[in-house]
Amino acid sequence: MTNEEDTLRAFVAMGGESGGGGCIDAARLIQIIKEDFEMTIDIERLINDIDEDGSGEIEYDEFKNLLSSSE
Repeated sequence: MTNEEDTLRAFVAMGGESGGGGCIDAARLIQIIKEDFEMTIDIERLINDIDEDGSGEIEYDEFKNLLSSSE
């Protein structure tokens, strides 16, 4: 499995579509990262940085950017 496949699976698990379409609700993503994964990163800042259109929804390309920025 490639990193791209892992990224797509994570996107789908959070509400995106299997072909990379659709989007993830930013508020839900924040909740998952803080509560489920108990991560202490400043996820709000990261999301604001990558949510290029300010929609509050994270498209697949933005999701990939988010994952690469948190490494």
